[in-house]
Amino acid sequence: MEEAETESLRFSRTADRTTNRRASVLAGTESGGTESGATESGGTESGGTESGGTAAAAAAASSPRRPARADARRNRARLLTAARDAFAAQPGTASMDAIARRAGVGIGTLYRHFPTREALVEALYATELDTVVACAPGLLAELEPAQALRAWMNRYAEFFEIKRTVYETLRAGWATGSIATPTTRERITSTIDLMLRAGAEAGTLRSDIDPGDVTLMLLGVFHSTAVTDSPERVATLLDLVLDALRPGKGPKG
Repeated sequence: MEEAETESLRFSRTADRTTNRRASVLAGTESGGTESGATESGGTESGGTESGGTAAAAAAASSPRRPARADARRNRARLLTAARDAFAAQPGTASMDAIARRAGVGIGTLYRHFPTREALVEALYATELDTVVACAPGLLAELEPAQALRAWMNRYAEFFEIKRTVYETLRAGWATGSIATPTTRERITSTIDLMLRAGAEAGTLRSDIDPGDVTLMLLGVFHSTAVTDSPERVATLLDLVLDALRPGKGPKG
């Protein structure tokens, strides 16, 4: 009888210890193991695949492309600057090789951006036209309208000189259709109109001027002074144009 009770007591204690160990294991698993500690906090979801791995993969996938685009933009800008300078030094005759060397890039890079000489000249012309048109609002924000118009005339003169250095290529391209015919006159006249209106409102420029007439006056100055005349003479003639646009300079009745 005593042996049976002793055996029963031993079995009961063993069962209790086993139950306690299982409870401890379960408690450890729930508190610091699979659910809270491993999987969500430090494992697959929070620290592993989703937050860490996916973000790193996205960064690795996207980062190589961004510098490539930035490099391409920089190379294109360098090529256009080099082309402008090369054509100024050798109007109409600067070679593609010389332009690539001046830009500090290989000839292959140049042709990837501009497959033909016409494509390069067209891009240069369009970029310079965009610049001369886009600078007008900034000048009006910084200067009194009449002064802004005079400063803009200088920028327009620079554009006309760049156009002169590539004109033969432009003319041939326009004739064959390999270069799209631009709306240069319309855009220049619209820009002049913007500045004349600002000057009329400020009382520093006449309000009875057709902006198209001003375009023709400026073209007359540029064509008549091309190549042979000095920058000082061009500046004097542009001053006279501006003087004619001031209030009180209209035709006497």
